Amino acid sequence: MRIPSLPSLPILFLALLLAGCASGGTERPAADAGPRPPLIFAVSAVEVVDNSSLPARTSFIDKRRSGALAKKLAELLRRRIQAGGGPGTLRVVIEKAVLVERPVAKTSGIAGFFLRETEARLEGSITVRLSVLDEGGFQRAFARVKVERSRPVLEGTSVTGRDALARGLIDDLLAQFQDSLERSVEDNLAAFLTL
Repeated sequence: MRIPSLPSLPILFLALLLAGCASGGTERPAADAGPRPPLIFAVSAVEVVDNSSLPARTSFIDKRRSGALAKKLAELLRRRIQAGGGPGTLRVVIEKAVLVERPVAKTSGIAGFFLRETEARLEGSITVRLSVLDEGGFQRAFARVKVERSRPVLEGTSVTGRDALARGLIDDLLAQFQDSLERSVEDNLAAFLTL
């Protein structure tokens, strides 16, 4: 057995280091990893309405992020919820689609100087109401879907880093929303689904 010489040890170390960096497995899958089948209701039309509003004193960044969340949510709802023919209408109302950054208390004094801790939290919330209406506009059945998530923002995170966290949180919220939507429809509106 040959023992590596001293000059070849750094090359061996570098090769091992690069092999460790190149190994995958840390990449997380996209929130919508595959297309989910549409939820087809026995109604003549589906209306998607955005009635969400932002809290008072919202920064322009929170408005932009919340707007992106509401837009993606409306697109997802239009793609997933479809009319399959029948009497009445399915009215889908986005009651809340908010993504805001809230500051949190930090450690003060000398200990706070040496710690890199959470300085804010990104908080996302979605609430959607689905109502099956008859031809006269009276509600026959409804379901409400509500999901919330948050993510910490560490001290010193750049604006682009915060935007990347917000995009990741939007993807996670929408994935969680789709799971909750399917459960809620199955529990409350299964009689109006076409098979």
